[in-house]
Amino acid sequence: LGGKPIMFSPELLEPTFQIPEYEYAGTYDKDVVVLSISSDLSRVIYRHKEHGFLIDPGGFWLAADVKDALDDLETVKWFGKTFEKVGRLSAEETMENFRRLVPLVREKTGAHVVMFNSLTVDPGRRVMDYKLSHSPHRTRRREFASALVELARDLDFSIVDVDRVVKGVGVEGLGDFVKLTPRHKRAVGQEFVRILQDREVI
Repeated sequence: LGGKPIMFSPELLEPTFQIPEYEYAGTYDKDVVVLSISSDLSRVIYRHKEHGFLIDPGGFWLAADVKDALDDLETVKWFGKTFEKVGRLSAEETMENFRRLVPLVREKTGAHVVMFNSLTVDPGRRVMDYKLSHSPHRTRRREFASALVELARDLDFSIVDVDRVVKGVGVEGLGDFVKLTPRHKRAVGQEFVRILQDREVI
């Protein structure tokens, strides 16, 4: 499926890192580990039918040229036979995973953990009433954002509040809740730096 070996290795828990393709620059200690709820908000999880482990195959192979998939039908067939679709994780499942992961990251790396939330509105949609909409994405993102705040209080990590920052700049020019414009990215980056300064990381 185009996955790289690094996707199945415990790189996140290593205390040091190298910059991919710039390994000659040396090895660096991890001062900060950045995590996000964005992938769990939208990605679909698959379970191995025999061993039961869960994976997110990522969207890169689904978005590839159809010819690439047709040229590798055996892999596509193998995936369909080997894995079953589970669906998206709930907010509770995601937070339970992070509840185990954040302390483990701290223990193994000694780094500060910073989490990114997500914009809760859909700038490109014109829905005025969600009463008849079954479990809209907007509601899901709000549930995740609220659950993340509660988890941060329990585990004492920082949140880059993308939702607040982007709304403060204004959502004009955004097509959806993921693709930010340069001015929005700049504002989010400034908030990230402010948090690192408050935590005395920099």
